[in-house]
Amino acid sequence: DYESSLQEKCLLLECQIDSNMPPLLNGKGQLVRKVIANLTENAIRFCAPSGRIRIHAEVAQDQTHVHVRIEDDGALLSPASVSSLLDPKDVSWLSTAQHPLGDAGVSLSVAHRLALSIGGRLHHTPTLDKGNMFHFFFPLSPTE
Repeated sequence: DYESSLQEKCLLLECQIDSNMPPLLNGKGQLVRKVIANLTENAIRFCAPSGRIRIHAEVAQDQTHVHVRIEDDGALLSPASVSSLLDPKDVSWLSTAQHPLGDAGVSLSVAHRLALSIGGRLHHTPTLDKGNMFHFFFPLSPTE
């Protein structure tokens, strides 16, 4: 789905998915895909030309949740800008002023609210060198 955007910026997209990942995710699959898509689109948007985006999804050892990491080589996002988007109580910026991250901020906020709707959460950490890493955690139900 991202081929033209990746080619336009000469970006490398690496994806590693745990072989233990349940295929259907009991109806959560559509929402999980949307969260990952929003985070990936933002990574493409912020990644510098010739950069790299890494997606890694794994089932926790205790089989109770999934951890998806999306890491990019883009400019480091301000922790304050990101934290306001990941605070479920603070949506004031949506109605009063445009967020400093623009459309990417809206996309991130939507991803976070979708994650919350399935019992999950998002977390942002800067990478060691340059860039951002978003962690998306969501629970597995007992039948998955």
